[in-house]
Amino acid sequence: EAASAVARAAAADEAVLAWKEALEGRKAEAAAAHAAREESAAALREALQGRRSEMAAAQAEMQASKREAAARVEAVNRELAEAKQEIDKLRRSVSGAMAATAAAAQRPAAA
Repeated sequence: EAASAVARAAAADEAVLAWKEALEGRKAEAAAAHAAREESAAALREALQGRRSEMAAAQAEMQASKREAAARVEAVNRELAEAKQEIDKLRRSVSGAMAATAAAAQRPAAA
């Protein structure tokens, strides 16, 4: 009976050792899976940061383009205003010349 008890104790020890080894194996698997998830998350964060940087650069480029377009529109508007002033001057000049021509044409008829 003592031999039977020793055999059962030895079997129990083996069972405990096997259980501990299995537990250690599961711990190692869990640690590896966790490390893989962390690595994947880090890669995703890095990719996201890259996308954010690209978006920020594109937005800055778009803002610069808008400013350049606004400056061009402003320059064209200034040129247009100057051209309108020049046209008005020419109209006044032509009107004055026509009035002078009309007045000169009426003078000899009156004389």
